[in-house]
Formats: sequence, structure tokens, C-alpha cells
Amino acid sequence: MGDTFCSIAVGRNSHNVHFGFYWGSKIADPEKLLLGEGNQYRYIIVKNKNDFPKVYIRKLLKEAHAYSFGKMKGKKQILKGTTITKSISPVKRGRGKTKRTK
Repeated sequence: MGDTFCSIAVGRNSHNVHFGFYWGSKIADPEKLLLGEGNQYRYIIVKNKNDFPKVYIRKLLKEAHAYSFGKMKGKKQILKGTTITKSISPVKRGRGKTKRTK
């Protein structure tokens, strides 16, 4: 699929897992677990692995995927077997600071 439909982020200090859906406002959330008030993005924060709503997340993933797939405008947008990692930062730098090499 040529469009992102979900994201996962792990907090550096909190170790919480932020599980987000790019079109979360468009998918059903009968258990009202999705957070966010914007026009599009919704997310769940999981603080303990024992609290992870595995079955519910699976349902949300299927619905989010179907919604995103339905928005596609042609077969050229379909990508198979692609994972995109935007950032893995072992060291956090202050805002506006860049690492300099000598």
C-alpha cells in the first residue's frame, strides 16, 4: 500500500508504546480507547504489556487497513513487503543542535 495507515512508537524515557492510526477518526472505536481530537489521527498509549488490547488492536488494524486501501486511487500505489522506519535515535540532542564532526 502506498499510504501509511498505522504507526508504532516507543517512548525513550516512559517506555510507553504509542500505537497510532492515521485515519483513526474514520474507524469505529466502540470501546472508546482511541485518543486524539484532530480531524484524522487517533492513538492508544499502552503503559504495560499486560494491558495491551491485542484482539481490539487487531480489529482496529483490519479496519484502518481497509479504509486506507479504499482511499487508494490505483494499483500503482500498492507496495508489498515494505516497512519504513523513519527514525531510530539512540541519543537525544537538544532542539536545534546538530552533531558536529571535527
